[in-house]
Amino acid sequence: MDGVYLTFESIPDVHLAVESLDPRVGEAHPELVSVQNVTTTAGVVEYATVFVPDGTLGYFVSRLQQYAETAEQDKPRNRNLVDRIQAIGLATIKTLWTDPPGAFPEPTATVWWEVWLRRRDGNEVGRFQEFAQQAGVRLGARTLGFSERIVVLAQATAEQLAGALGVLRDVS
Repeated sequence: MDGVYLTFESIPDVHLAVESLDPRVGEAHPELVSVQNVTTTAGVVEYATVFVPDGTLGYFVSRLQQYAETAEQDKPRNRNLVDRIQAIGLATIKTLWTDPPGAFPEPTATVWWEVWLRRRDGNEVGRFQEFAQQAGVRLGARTLGFSERIVVLAQATAEQLAGALGVLRDVS
């Protein structure tokens, strides 16, 4: 695996500093891949899922350390980012979902998914096809290409598709 997907959860009724979660600094950097707002009994909670390539986790670690070191000051460093976060955890296929949360399929329901792959080296579709064959996922006959993404149709359950997160850096 070439990275990890993390989900940042906001404090109810507070928006995350999503621009700080997607710094776009350097060749390899954390990349915001989805944002969801979920209504709870405590208020609206925002979930932001970020792909963190290997070697770039330090971006977040250093900001958290700087905040901790300056927390007693009037204006702690990285306060705008850190004060809005209630929790950080590993992402799931559900947190990558970009449609309304209530429209997410049941885990065992077989449905067609749009799977967005990030362009890296020209072998993204091949790697996804290999995963699909091993996981028993049916793929559509065509792909749709954009400058930074390729869209593939996949007929699968959420459980089947969740396996791609652990093996493919390409999923975005």
